[in-house]
Amino acid sequence: MAGLDLWLSRDQSHNKVSVTQKNVNDLGLTDRVNLVTGDMTKLNFPDASFDVVTSSFAIHNIKK
Repeated sequence: MAGLDLWLSRDQSHNKVSVTQKNVNDLGLTDRVNLVTGDMTKLNFPDASFDVVTSSFAIHNIKK
């Protein structure tokens, strides 16, 4: 599982990769979750890498 974000605190208060990684660690999910810094409009994953994609607090930030 991958968690992708730009990690910009202006978009979401206290949005930091270190805070999210601590949550992953505390939940014992380090072997299942890989946090990635990236732009959802320029994904660096091969086609068909994922079966399901979800988004929260992000789609509205895409500029035309």
